[in-house]
Amino acid sequence: MLEDKEIVKDADIMNLDESSTIKYNFKSYGKQTVKVIVTNSVWKSVELKKEIVIPKKLKMKNQIVFSENGTEMEWIKYEEKTKEYSLYEIWVPTTLKFDAKLLRADNPLYQLQEISWDVGNDGSIDSKEKSVEHKFELPWFEEVVVKYKFVHRKDKTDIIEMKDTISIELVEKEAILVLDVKPDSEYAPTLVTFDASLSKVNDDNIVKFTYDYGDGVIEERDAKNSGHRYLKEGNYYRAIVSEKNYIIFVI
Repeated sequence: MLEDKEIVKDADIMNLDESSTIKYNFKSYGKQTVKVIVTNSVWKSVELKKEIVIPKKLKMKNQIVFSENGTEMEWIKYEEKTKEYSLYEIWVPTTLKFDAKLLRADNPLYQLQEISWDVGNDGSIDSKEKSVEHKFELPWFEEVVVKYKFVHRKDKTDIIEMKDTISIELVEKEAILVLDVKPDSEYAPTLVTFDASLSKVNDDNIVKFTYDYGDGVIEERDAKNSGHRYLKEGNYYRAIVSEKNYIIFVI
């Protein structure tokens, strides 16, 4: 018995699980009483009752914005049916930012009143801000549970609660690149020293450091580079590129 509608199914003794299962689309939300009457072969019946809650449904006009180390991430997969974001092969250590400031319901009568973030899905609330950052340091599969509370603008007793899950695959970086740059003066000419000794490559050794200083000079030096003199003022851009058996630091 569902919403005063009677649905009858005959039991299949060889497949009780399937023969006792039904699908039903509720026409209204809120508390509903489900009543099941089980009748055996001698027509003796037992009645079971259970109260369930059918929630109101809202859809989001926008999604959470993700950033990694200050750079906005694209191609984040979101599954509408399971309400799940999926982030694959995120290198650690890294800092991820989750920004829900632009979230809006498709129904303008409902306003986002409260949001909570549970990093690690351990039942604790880590933040109630609309934007949160978290540093991930170990390779693992992490889950972040985001809960929302929407309130009707006119009827404050009309509340809709929703939940999303963020699944994150964290993997160890192929290379961790660290470069300490120290000029001896803020003005040209200046001698700049470099220290890349904390850099490492997984399951391999670094065998060469090549420095491209950005002023036309390229040379091989040790991890601790005693210095290169810049004679002219200007911007010398730094990039870091990893290769199979060595690391190139471009300064």
